[in-house]
Amino acid sequence: MEPVDGALPGPLAPRRSGRAGLAPGRAAARGLPRPVPARPSMALDAVDAAYPSAKVTLKSDSTTMPAEYVNRRDVAMAANLVNLAVDHRVALWAHDMHVLGTLDAQATAQGYVSMGSELRRQIGTDYLSVGFAWSEGSFNAASVSEATSGELAQNSELTPQSPPNSRAEDLGRVLAQTGLSRFWIDLRVAPPEIAAWGAKPMYRGTTGFVYDATKWQNDPDDRMALTPSHDLLVYFHTLTPSQLWPVVH
Repeated sequence: MEPVDGALPGPLAPRRSGRAGLAPGRAAARGLPRPVPARPSMALDAVDAAYPSAKVTLKSDSTTMPAEYVNRRDVAMAANLVNLAVDHRVALWAHDMHVLGTLDAQATAQGYVSMGSELRRQIGTDYLSVGFAWSEGSFNAASVSEATSGELAQNSELTPQSPPNSRAEDLGRVLAQTGLSRFWIDLRVAPPEIAAWGAKPMYRGTTGFVYDATKWQNDPDDRMALTPSHDLLVYFHTLTPSQLWPVVH
């Protein structure tokens, strides 16, 4: 299969999901205690009340937090989406780690889930996970260090960060060798040679709202395979920062 250089065409669109396909997911969502409150602070208060010893800061070791604590946000996002989708086709934007359709064996054994894995469990192949990749460029994030507290990070200004993403073991390096500026790949029907590198753990070039230059893609445990985590991969050689809306106080 040849990657396509140019605009993203029709195959990226998931097929229409009818009521029958969403019914199991809606039933599962109704089994949750309640949907996410309208005010985000209420949701965070509820989590903190349930797990008072799990303090979320940049210094926290996520391995010490209960999986249920870490999962709550993704489980709620999946439930809300299923309840809102009904008989509609939906496109949802989120961090690549949230939309993963399948987690690796280690994360699954530890009890972790993602929004995508929950949707895959509830509505099966009606959920299509799209991952993104890049080789060079910039993105907006708060620059932090090991000493930065969670509260300080949340109040830090988002500024363009330009880390390397085409070094050895970086997915961006592999994809740049195509010589194409942008393309997409349907990993569900990829030939063996593409499936082989898709199953190889590589650094994905992902980050959240914070960026620590000293920890950028230097831990082998941060590497991740594309398959079976994503169904489709969209690649842009050069990444540009999003245009931030002004903050109104």
